[in-house]
Amino acid sequence: MQANFDEARQSQLPALELLINMGYIYLPCLQVDVLRDGDHNKCILRDVAFEALSKINSFEVGGEEHRFSDKNIYDAIDELENMPLEGLQDTTKKIYHMMMTNGGKTIKEVVQGKSGSYNFRFFDFANPENNVFHVTAELPVNGKRENKRPDIICFINGIPIVVIENKKSGISVKEALDQMVRNQQPDCIPKFFTFSQLLIGTNMSECLYGTTGTPKKFYAAWREKVLEANGLKKYEQTIQSLIKKPIEKELYEQICADLNGATLYHAQLTDRQTTEQDRGLYGLLRPERLLRLMRSFILFDAGLKKVARYQQFFAVEKIMERIEQEEEGINGNKRQGGIVWHTQGSGKSLTMVLFVKALIENPHLINPRVVVVTDRVDLDKQISETFRNCNLKKDVVRAKTGKHLLELVKEQTPAVVTSLVHKFESAGKLKADKPDEDKNIFVLIDEAHRTQGGIANAEMRRTIPNACFIAFTGTPLLKKEKSQHQFGEFIDKYTIDDALKDDVILPLIYEGRFVDLKQNKEKVDRHVERIMKDRSPEEKRELQKYADSKVIKSNPHRITEIAYDIEDHYVDQFQNFGLKAQLVAPSKYSAIKFQEVFEESGKISSAVVISETKVEEDETDDHKREVGTFLKEIAANHNGLESYEKEVIESFKHNPDGVEILIVVDKLLTGFDAPCNTVL
Repeated sequence: MQANFDEARQSQLPALELLINMGYIYLPCLQVDVLRDGDHNKCILRDVAFEALSKINSFEVGGEEHRFSDKNIYDAIDELENMPLEGLQDTTKKIYHMMMTNGGKTIKEVVQGKSGSYNFRFFDFANPENNVFHVTAELPVNGKRENKRPDIICFINGIPIVVIENKKSGISVKEALDQMVRNQQPDCIPKFFTFSQLLIGTNMSECLYGTTGTPKKFYAAWREKVLEANGLKKYEQTIQSLIKKPIEKELYEQICADLNGATLYHAQLTDRQTTEQDRGLYGLLRPERLLRLMRSFILFDAGLKKVARYQQFFAVEKIMERIEQEEEGINGNKRQGGIVWHTQGSGKSLTMVLFVKALIENPHLINPRVVVVTDRVDLDKQISETFRNCNLKKDVVRAKTGKHLLELVKEQTPAVVTSLVHKFESAGKLKADKPDEDKNIFVLIDEAHRTQGGIANAEMRRTIPNACFIAFTGTPLLKKEKSQHQFGEFIDKYTIDDALKDDVILPLIYEGRFVDLKQNKEKVDRHVERIMKDRSPEEKRELQKYADSKVIKSNPHRITEIAYDIEDHYVDQFQNFGLKAQLVAPSKYSAIKFQEVFEESGKISSAVVISETKVEEDETDDHKREVGTFLKEIAANHNGLESYEKEVIESFKHNPDGVEILIVVDKLLTGFDAPCNTVL
């Protein structure tokens, strides 16, 4: 079977040319067949792997360096090759951890009559030049029911690491992704993909990447972020120099023959424009970058393999650079921190996990300790689950109380600690024996625009004064001087415009609405004067502010008018189309009032999801008492608030006839992912 002529000429050949000039050695199809003993069920080039692994592996006994036996090296390769396929993701995970960990695997060797176990690795990550990189085209692979020929395969040390599917211009790159996803199905060649770390679909004008098991919609483009002056210009010049570099004539003829039989000889185009395919392949696959990506920027989140998007990669790289810089601390130096502004929906939680992964793997950091701080119970739960799901080499502990948090700090626990910010405040009241001045404590603050100030933040800095603070925000509502005072300079930015350009988020369509409210100004003014009669100027200003915002926003008449306007808009534009909405209320009281209006009208199915409110017996605030009564009734009818919340969210997300509008105040606004959630 020969490659499609246009596909080969327009996409496959330019990709191979670039890879060869980036340092990949081309393996002709016949040579690959010999290296696989003509067995198209085999994935690893056994002899190539043996030679490469013999070179990068040794162990020390009694001050002398020793090599692993040939038998043990071949056994390690065969173990990897013959790993039983027990589900695509589970097998991929086993193979990944076997190949990527520091030791790779442990092998027993006998030296001078003594047996010992020594680390054996499949890649030399510290020295990219010690590995061997190959590329081939049209590799035949036998499947259970169907045999396939991926367009381009990149091998490192004889192991197939990258699969590329090419399409000619005018054919959507989505067709390449369809093919990639189809080839991973049980009746095709799933075993081959258990070794893959990057999967790429390209048609010259688009180049999208993912990893094993990535759904089509999550494949993404790679964009290089270059900081230095003229960096982007130099980057483009580097790619152009690779395009212009001529490939030896006989080798090029061999490549053409492999793609099109012996019937076509196509001249290398060394004078052409740089394409998105060139940029994507150079950004992802130059040897040192590929090794870095596969080692430190792939993880398993709840069993699903994920690879970092470019904004996550560069954010982590920049954070790692920043923390190497030091400044004066309370007692000695401390590491510099800063702010990472990545817009909502761009994967901040996984960026945090990837940063912690990088910390763990950094050989220069001795016992890094991590505290992740959020300001809401649901966020604390969500982020602790994300860290736990990603299966890092650290346990995850949620601080239950301020006392528990102090104990975890005092014990110098190696676990990732997640905590609500106010627990630092209560910890501060306990007055620990003395602050922990370790500079290898890293505090990751989520939603920093909300948690940056106040007593709790001060207590964090008192309890762990030399810690390195990295603040994450998706909503940059920080005043410049205040944010820099608290956390330092911006480390990285990924704005709404960036996310829109990358199709990571969808554009918001805004429609202004206005509810006209009549008020008796004279009556209101007289009432305000009576309330403020004996107040200080500062108290008057605060009361006026309160009256202007909270009181007016929670005015029942205003709520009723807005609720009917929302009802008309939703019923007319979105109801019965599978599209649902969130209504963000200014207070818990107003949220309940909104639902009362909707229930009385009966046109929309709605539910309120708000956090628990503790109400004392002698509470004088009528609004607060009403909220407390509402929550008490909900808890009694649904076996607790948590059970009620799960039911409501399940109904909203998955039941077309269920809850249509979720009424919230602060809950479910961050990281709430439901495809039907269309209107705000």
